[in-house]
Order: sequence, then C-alpha cells, then structure tokens
Amino acid sequence: MPKKFLQRMYKILMMNAFNRIVSFLLVVVIYGCSQSLIVNTNIPSPLVNQVDNIRVLVNYDENIINYQFKSTNIEKNESPWMIEFNDSHKKLFDKILNGFFNDPIQMETSSEPLNDNNYIVINIKLDKFEFLTPSLASNDKYSVWLKYNILLTNPEREYSKSWDITGYGEQETASLNQNQALINAIDLALRDTGANFTIKMEEEMESIISVME
Repeated sequence: MPKKFLQRMYKILMMNAFNRIVSFLLVVVIYGCSQSLIVNTNIPSPLVNQVDNIRVLVNYDENIINYQFKSTNIEKNESPWMIEFNDSHKKLFDKILNGFFNDPIQMETSSEPLNDNNYIVINIKLDKFEFLTPSLASNDKYSVWLKYNILLTNPEREYSKSWDITGYGEQETASLNQNQALINAIDLALRDTGANFTIKMEEEMESIISVME
C-alpha cells in the first residue's frame, strides 16, 4: 500500500478523533457553565389553633405547583442559573393551611370558580422571585426575595381580601460553595414566607370566622 495513502488515511483518522474530542469538550464546557439547583425545603407545622367549622378550597397558580427559574441578564463573569423549585412552594402553603383548617381541598387549576357560601376560596400566586449574587451586590452574600399574592374570596357573602406575603433570606458564602449558599438563602426565604403567612392568617382569622358564621 503506497506510503502517501497511509499517511493520508492516518491524518483523516486523527482529524476525526480530534473533532470528537473537541465536541466532547464543548459539551462539558456548556454543561459545566450552567449552574443547576434543586430546592427541597420542608418547614415545620405551625403551632396554631385549628378551625374546624370552616371549609376551604385552595387554588394554586401553576408556578406554585411546579416552578422553574432560569436566569437572564446576568454579569459577564457569571454562569446562567437554573433553579428547580418543583412543588416546594405548594408544600409550604399546604403545611400552613393544614395547620389552620381541617382538610383544605385543592382545586384543579382549570376549575370554574365555586360560588358556595360554605367555602372560603384561597387563591395563591407566586408574584416574584428575585436573587442577588455576591458579584452583583458587591458583597459576600446571596440574597433572595419572594413575593406572593393571596386572594381570599366568598362571592355569596361578598367577602374578598387580598394580601401580599413576602419572604427574605440571605446567606454569606464563608466556607460554602456558591450552590449551597444560594440554596440556604432560598430555604431561609421560604421559611420567612411561612412565618409571615402564619402571622397574617392569625391576625385575620377572627374576620374570616365572623364572615362564615
């Protein structure tokens, strides 16, 4: 077999191998530059008195049931973030509402509004999720803000209340890696939301009970 032919075949094989290596490295770089987090926060049950004579229907926004955050407009020196909340928001509100009421019923998102004077309908929507990284805030902390809109209604009794419930959490990086620091800040923000929602429910419970009597 001619020597030139063998050299040519060797070069082709080497180029193919090189292209495969470059493609592999490109995939590694792309995946390596994307920062993915999974949130799995559990909060304790609230220490509150349960109301047995009020029936509750809960209508969760889609972002409460399964929320995924993808960062945009980040700093040039920062990689994109993808944060999977899954049903962490829903678990938060389920835990608190089950503390106050006996077996709240979750409505399907496609359900028609229920005009029943025996029920309070609680609509819960995630309004905002925002966070700052140390490079954006020029400090050594990850900071997280959450805001929810909560609407309580009973059209038959002409009752309607709208609340904005917020939560805040921050975590210094210290010896933590950036993923764990952000997860901790999110966890604190969710717990703060739970505390603020519980306080608001306790403040408004007498009004809710008086409407339903």
